[in-house]
Amino acid sequence: MISINGLSKTFGDRQVIKDLDLDVMSGEVVGLVGPSGIGKSTTLNIVAGLMKPDSGEIKIDGRVVTRSGSEVEVMVHPAERGLGYVMQDNALFPHLKVVDNITFGLEGSRMTQEAKRDRAFEMMDLLLIRDLASLYPNQLSGGQQKRVALARSLAPQPKTLLMDEPLSSMDQQLREHLKGELKGIFDRLDLTVIYVTHDNSEARYMVDRIAVFGSGGISGSFFVAH
Repeated sequence: MISINGLSKTFGDRQVIKDLDLDVMSGEVVGLVGPSGIGKSTTLNIVAGLMKPDSGEIKIDGRVVTRSGSEVEVMVHPAERGLGYVMQDNALFPHLKVVDNITFGLEGSRMTQEAKRDRAFEMMDLLLIRDLASLYPNQLSGGQQKRVALARSLAPQPKTLLMDEPLSSMDQQLREHLKGELKGIFDRLDLTVIYVTHDNSEARYMVDRIAVFGSGGISGSFFVAH
């Protein structure tokens, strides 16, 4: 599903990722685990096409989307990669109501406005937030905002979901509740997921396989028994 080969990225004189290799199979939930600043979020941003690597190749469904030769070349625009991305800060538009934040995820599609709205309500039903449709982000709790961000990412029906610390900055009770909901959604929709976290217990609950980030890349990986 996703194949990362020889990925490297340097910021100034600091090499964050060096020759990183990772394969994620269709329907697999893979956790990227390690301390902050080790390159996990950078890897997601490169896979999403929001950042260029210094070198390396990325394939999605067998199609090369980023490759390096004499220079790095982005072959496929981020919007055409079939990926959903739930960022750590949710990235909701404060001036848009919940329903409009979700339909924004469908911009660029050939769907009619009515069809976009129908899809938004379908996602809200899935995540039990239909009653929030007319509210603005500043009227929502942290958990509700996270559900809206997830609904927006799922609305285009991506094959793969990228999640960057999705349960950070939440109290323990809410984290435990949303862990169960997210895992259920992964299973029901048969999603391929790359899930970034620094919390080992969260990773062991949520994912099928853990890739441990060390200095510059992945130091090891192992499957999780559920």
